[in-house]
Amino acid sequence: LRDQLTNTFEAVGSGPGFTFNGKLFFLRIDHQFYGPGLEPLSFRTLRDVRFSDHFPLLARYQLRPGRD
Repeated sequence: LRDQLTNTFEAVGSGPGFTFNGKLFFLRIDHQFYGPGLEPLSFRTLRDVRFSDHFPLLARYQLRPGRD
């Protein structure tokens, strides 16, 4: 995916970006990618949601007019 799409966390996220809620807490095991038709506005890892071993990811995007 990385060859054709852009990682949203790397584009607009901040902090360490860890998404695993377990003993190896320093892992980023979840990703969101976007293509040329979108512009990322924000990205967050919802670390207060603790009922799963993955922290949910929340991103906002805007459509780029005139792009496929």
